[in-house]
Amino acid sequence: MGNSKIKIGLSVFILIILVSGALVFKYRYYIFRDWYRITIDEKHQYCQRDEDCTFVRTRCDGAECLGKPVNKLFKEDYEKKHNWKCRDYRGLSIDMQCIAVESKCINGKCRIIKK
Repeated sequence: MGNSKIKIGLSVFILIILVSGALVFKYRYYIFRDWYRITIDEKHQYCQRDEDCTFVRTRCDGAECLGKPVNKLFKEDYEKKHNWKCRDYRGLSIDMQCIAVESKCINGKCRIIKK
């Protein structure tokens, strides 16, 4: 009697582990989606003139038009980080309808404005 309870309990435990693992695998891009995003350091957005500013991609899913504004001095660093983080991305891919924007230096910080 005691032996069958242990077998049932162990079977239920294994089933819970398998189902949990399957769910984590299936929804891993939702669970770990922040891993597939890049945060822009505010210090990297400082500028003196409009020509200092450009855009960098910060998401692997494409849910941004041009990206986030950043000083051109840091563009290559962010591109490398984006390429590394997104190298094995297999999640959703979003095709967006974008409005015309540009990156401008406003009050010493690169910002996005409509054209």
